[in-house]
Amino acid sequence: MKKNIGKIDSFIRILLAITLFLLMDSQSKNIQIIMGVLAGVLLFTAFSGFCLLYRLFGINTRQSN
Repeated sequence: MKKNIGKIDSFIRILLAITLFLLMDSQSKNIQIIMGVLAGVLLFTAFSGFCLLYRLFGINTRQSN
């Protein structure tokens, strides 16, 4: 897997995941599950540096050295 997520993109994904986790408590059970899965995916992509959707659409936010 070639990394295609930059630092700013990763930071935004982590912030969104934290926000989703914090908002989960006030939702119904089904919505909590969806929000939890989405937050998990955001965290995984942020820390792995790879997003499959970015690859499919040819997007790369990582700066090349």
